[in-house]
Amino acid sequence: MIAVSNAYTLHSTITFAAESERKLRWPTYFTFVASGVAGWLANTAALVVAAEVLLLPVWLAKLFAVMASFIVNFSMSNFVVFRVRRSLPATT
Repeated sequence: MIAVSNAYTLHSTITFAAESERKLRWPTYFTFVASGVAGWLANTAALVVAAEVLLLPVWLAKLFAVMASFIVNFSMSNFVVFRVRRSLPATT
């Protein structure tokens, strides 16, 4: 939990500072945690497929899994967790 909380804080204040307005919010935190679970699932699935189905050597299967989880984690952070929320136009 400490590592996840630290990663969320760093992403909110540095990596995606413009998108998050450097504000820490509980709903965004829980979405960040869920995106981490999605990345872990992608990593595990990619490792199993690479090692057991594609019969790649372990080092290559791990590299394949790391790349898959990187893509999922970054995509989730960029398009879901820290996406730019457009404000609705004011009605008069």
